[in-house]
Amino acid sequence: MRSYVNAKRNWINLIASYRQIWVQEHCLAIPAMVIFAGSVLLFKGRWLDKAVFLVQGLIGIILINIIRLIFVSLAWVYLSAYYFKMHHSVIYVVAMYGFIFYMIVRWMNRMMKQQNPDTSIK
Repeated sequence: MRSYVNAKRNWINLIASYRQIWVQEHCLAIPAMVIFAGSVLLFKGRWLDKAVFLVQGLIGIILINIIRLIFVSLAWVYLSAYYFKMHHSVIYVVAMYGFIFYMIVRWMNRMMKQQNPDTSIK
């Protein structure tokens, strides 16, 4: 049996003809959470507002990552290696960092409206 990904990296193993997914630490979206949290904490704003916004954003990141893990698993089991690669690398990056960008722009608009109600990023 051949594995799609290098067996030495322990990402995906084929054991007894069953396909298995190995989720490593970086697959848990922790770097995305750190980028989002750091970005929100560095902008101006009240700490309570930041805490509420951070919880909303982190829940969104977790949900996107759970959906991503489901689709990556389904692509690995039922589709070709091309679709697995697309779901694992490209689609996830676009969805996750697009969401983070959207949330940061939303935060900036919110802070700008508090400082100057006539100003916002469109």
